[in-house]
Amino acid sequence: MISHPPHYNHGKYEHAEVAIAWKLGGLLYNATKYICRAGHKGDASDDLRKAIWYLEREIKLLKTGEEFGLAKQCTVPGYIPNLVAQDWSLSPNLTLALKQIYSCESIRGVGRLETAVNLIKARIDLLTP
Repeated sequence: MISHPPHYNHGKYEHAEVAIAWKLGGLLYNATKYICRAGHKGDASDDLRKAIWYLEREIKLLKTGEEFGLAKQCTVPGYIPNLVAQDWSLSPNLTLALKQIYSCESIRGVGRLETAVNLIKARIDLLTP
């Protein structure tokens, strides 16, 4: 059995711990998983495209009135998006995307998730030669 794989645990904050603290559902859990591991396992652009895929499905659900995996306000000390992003060595765009995911709590979250998608796309553009 694999526990604590290095591509999800390359800093102080393991992805699973952050996702649990933020109470992320399946789609946002997977989106943040791919943001966390981008550049640590395989091609970073591929991982970021996967994150977008999950975010776009969450947006679609929200627009139809379903709330599948929205983040809830974190009550666990230390799991602040800035600290997590710094620990994961995220670029400024991915840091902002992570903040948008963290702060989407309701239907208002659609705009935040769309912003996250655009920020991730901008990062992919920087990675693509």
